[in-house]
Amino acid sequence: MKNYESFYQLEFDYIPRMAACYQRGGHKLLILNNKKAWQGTLTQLLPSIANGFDWDALRILTYGNEGDDTVVILYLFPEPFQVPLALYGACIIHNGEVNYYTLEKSFSEDYVIGSMAEGGLHMNFGNTTKLSPAEFLYKVCSLCKVNLPEPQKVEEKESLWSKIKKIF
Repeated sequence: MKNYESFYQLEFDYIPRMAACYQRGGHKLLILNNKKAWQGTLTQLLPSIANGFDWDALRILTYGNEGDDTVVILYLFPEPFQVPLALYGACIIHNGEVNYYTLEKSFSEDYVIGSMAEGGLHMNFGNTTKLSPAEFLYKVCSLCKVNLPEPQKVEEKESLWSKIKKIF
């Protein structure tokens, strides 16, 4: 069963908190890109959120490796069924700083590129049409003035990566 609160909490509270934890240090990249760990942690701490989220539909793609100057983590969320749920999210890690961006469902057919920090600070970068994952990554990497690193997994190099390289 789709639970708005579960999706919202994961996309706009949990991920920004994990990004802030990573930025403060003492955590590995896995805090931001390990779906099974998230599911386990949330099941123990916040079962109502964990049980209401569609974990099978969430995909996480990582570009770059722990210790690189730039690492990008792309979150492909289930299709948003309500405003302002996100279609995509991305953590851009550059020289130790972490920024989290979302492509959020807006009213009518519009979407909004936004960013969310720990504690609920939200910025809006304007309306847009529904973007592909590659277009979204291009826009948020441009906001951070970084180039997208190579993906970690071979299958990503053969699928989304080829589309992204055409845009960059």
